[in-house]
This record gives sequence, C-alpha cells and structure tokens, in this order.
Amino acid sequence: MSGPIRNLFLFLFPLLLTSCFGQQKQPTEVIDGESEKPYKELKAKDTPEVRERLAAFNAQEHRLEFSGCEMRYNGKSFFLGDTLEEVEAVLGKHDYNRGIGFSWSHLNLEVFLDDDTKIVSTIYLYLHRVLENVMTPNDKYKLISGVPLNQKMVFKDFLESSNYTFNDIRFSKYNYNFEVKKCNKGGEKLKLYFRSSVPYKVKDAGHIQLRGEFDPQSTNPVDLIVFRYQNEDID
Repeated sequence: MSGPIRNLFLFLFPLLLTSCFGQQKQPTEVIDGESEKPYKELKAKDTPEVRERLAAFNAQEHRLEFSGCEMRYNGKSFFLGDTLEEVEAVLGKHDYNRGIGFSWSHLNLEVFLDDDTKIVSTIYLYLHRVLENVMTPNDKYKLISGVPLNQKMVFKDFLESSNYTFNDIRFSKYNYNFEVKKCNKGGEKLKLYFRSSVPYKVKDAGHIQLRGEFDPQSTNPVDLIVFRYQNEDID
C-alpha cells in the first residue's frame, strides 16, 4: 500500500468504525456546558453515626444512590433522560405497571415517561408512602447526595447528617425542595422534592389559630422523594 493511500486509509478507518458500530452512550446531562461527565454532589458529614449508616448501606443487597446528575444501582449508572429499556438494563425488568408509571417494588422505585419522547422524565423513591399495596415501606437506606436516609429518619435527621442547611432548602406546606445547580438539561435544573408534612408554629388569634413561622425542630418523616428536571416548583 503506497504512502498516500495508506494515510487515507488510517484517516478513514476510525470514521468507518464509528459509522458502523455507533459511539458509546454519554449521559444526557450537560454540566454547565463544560463536561459531559455526570456531576456528583456528595454532602454527607463525616461523623460516627453517618459512618455507621453508610456501613449498613454498603452491606445491603440492593443499593440505590442519587448523587447529583447520576443515579446508581449496585454501582451501575442510570439517568433521567434514559429510555425505559436503558433503566431496565440496570435495574432489571419492572414488576408493576399502573398505567402511568413503571415500578420496581423491591427497590420502592417508580419511573414515569414523557408522553412525547417516551424517555424517563421523573423518578419517585418511596420511603413511607404505600403504593397500591405493591410497595410497602422498609428500613433500607438510600443515599441522597451521599447522605444515608431511611424511613425511620425525619427530614431534620437528613439535614443534620449532611452539609446542607435549611438556608439551602425551599419549602411549602407539603414538601422541601432544592436544586442541583450544576445539573442542567435544556435550561432546566435537576430538582429534588422531599414530600413531607412541613411543620409550622401556630399563632393563637382568639377563636382561631393561624399558621406561624416554620418550625425546624419538628420535622416529619419523608413520604417519598421526587427527582425531575424543571423550572417551576411544585407544591
């Protein structure tokens, strides 16, 4: 093979391989326009109690982690924006379909698909709430931004095990929420909603009682956590 022909072959060969076999799948997230690697947000404090919970998590048969833009099950990654088939390649076949969501009862996990694109747009992680007698609460830990959380803990326990503070959290009557600022998809931020009854102090106004200021010392258990990309908050 002559020099010019050989050089042309070496130039074209990688392109032919890419065309024939495709490129390796990249995460759908774009992180601040700088990198396609999934951003990991790890916020756990290094305390004896947190270390004990992490050890219990690592000993579990089923280990779910939600860290920044990346979700992991037993060390394998999946993402919002994946297809159902791509999620099932990591989690296994779903075992319940209630028409609007696909569930893995042993993981207390449900995913919802976008009506138009049929990709995963929302993930529910159930902690206390029971889903149609299919999912029942269990005491297994999940990692949220590296912080162990299970059904026995209230929201304040989660915060005190993390480097988050109430200043990082927005809240309404029914949930706490925060966004992972470095996870950006189509201009929308990744938001986490902790569904929980948010406590407020009560002001006595004669014959009626009015809702007063937020009471950070009296938080309640987390029913479920919602993961989705969006601009507007939900109640």
